[in-house]
Amino acid sequence: MPSPDVPHCRRAGPLAGLVLALLALTAGTARADQTAVVVGGEPSKTATVVGAIAPWLESRGATVSLDTLAPTQAAALVACFLADDEPCAKAIVAAADVDRLVFVMVDVQHADAAENITLTSWLFDRAGTVTAAERRFCDACKLGPLATSAAELVAALAGEAATAVTITSSPAGATVTIDGKPAGTTPLTLTLAPGDHELVFALAGHRSKTATLAVGAEPAELTVDLVASGGPGDEPPSRLLPWTLVIAGAAAVATGGVLFAIDEDEDSIPDNQAQYWQTALPGAVTIGVGAAALIGGILWLRSSKPSDSGLHATVSANHLSLGWASTF
Repeated sequence: MPSPDVPHCRRAGPLAGLVLALLALTAGTARADQTAVVVGGEPSKTATVVGAIAPWLESRGATVSLDTLAPTQAAALVACFLADDEPCAKAIVAAADVDRLVFVMVDVQHADAAENITLTSWLFDRAGTVTAAERRFCDACKLGPLATSAAELVAALAGEAATAVTITSSPAGATVTIDGKPAGTTPLTLTLAPGDHELVFALAGHRSKTATLAVGAEPAELTVDLVASGGPGDEPPSRLLPWTLVIAGAAAVATGGVLFAIDEDEDSIPDNQAQYWQTALPGAVTIGVGAAALIGGILWLRSSKPSDSGLHATVSANHLSLGWASTF
């Protein structure tokens, strides 16, 4: 007869195996695609470069580590790079125990008041072997274009397709934002992933302009014409004439009302009164002309108003009410 604990052991065996399998799967998942990022060279540019590379890697499912190498190891890797000594770098990376390591060297050259920046990168596998190398240049570089260059660099390392795009504007010197991120000033040449991209152009003294660029496999060009602000159509139409028409119309209505009010009926005039006022007809005509001018001025104001505000008027033969109505 089997001992009492045998059935219990048989039930525990598969359960334990399942737990171990889950633990192994969890451990494997936690280590999947672990990528270290090391940036050497100009310290003031490190945060910008890392800020562009790390999100790009994470969007592709990588777990990014920024402190895999100790400062002394990172300095040693920089020295290997400067000596162009791949075996030296291989030993350092292999000991890091990561799936991949992205190394970027930032070299800054000063020309007058501008900074010309070169980004050079090595991509290492787990064994420390260099599997890809790329370089990008950023002339007269600012933080926005530097971030774009860094993102392009890591995309090229990963072998993702990118298309060369040339962007110009007339006049030149417009700042360009691509998909909500600063990209530089025109004229501008960069690479973009295939697909639709929204570009916003801004230049002092000109209207901003938004354009959509469809990027395919072939090099693309985009040129936009920027319209100077303050030109035709920018200034609101003058409101002096419509206001003059409104005031003159209101005055005519009031005058017509007075004329209509002082009119005297011939049958009601005493026989000894030599003169009397017959002003009903002129008053009515004046009221009609004034009302037309008043309404025309109001409509003119409404058509040229810069906001939802407008003049409110109530007109009758002996009453005029003016007010200002606004929508908030």
